[in-house]
Amino acid sequence: MEVNGNILVSENPNDLDIDIVMITKDIKLGFAKLRCSNSQKNKLYFGDGLIQTHEGLFLSSLFSRDEYLRQMLNHFILFVPRLDLDLLRCLTCKWPQITSEWNTRRRHNGWPSSDLIQDIVQDGCLLVPFGNPNSQESDLQWRISFSLGETKLVHSFNHTQFLCYGLLNLFLKHAINSNPQVKD
Repeated sequence: MEVNGNILVSENPNDLDIDIVMITKDIKLGFAKLRCSNSQKNKLYFGDGLIQTHEGLFLSSLFSRDEYLRQMLNHFILFVPRLDLDLLRCLTCKWPQITSEWNTRRRHNGWPSSDLIQDIVQDGCLLVPFGNPNSQESDLQWRISFSLGETKLVHSFNHTQFLCYGLLNLFLKHAINSNPQVKD
């Protein structure tokens, strides 16, 4: 994934330094719509990816995804033996309020440390240009990803935690995801 740090996203419309407001109201948990201001910066940067609705001006996840892939293919000849790579441009977002319980809850075993929690919250989350496939507005929705924080948490594992994590991933991949009766 390529992270675009030039565009600032927040769910607080009063933040002075943001370009886009993340909207999560009336959208399935884990997804958001990105409402843009009518600024010259947004028009120049996103162009045809801005979609006007009765709720405002929104950034299309479908357009962003397709445009990035088109640019990649125009500049590179890709030989990809496996197609499980993420070739997407993501946006960074300030830490969402809906997750505030995670960073304030009591931890009985001291993991993760308060410094690591603050570091993860400071980094924020990513907005990936894929909407909820079951929504009629999926082309305007973005998936909220915490992969930056997840990576930091995995890197903080001790040896036993890392082994358990690996075994659970194997179980998920081979026992759960390969069985259509329990996959959903």
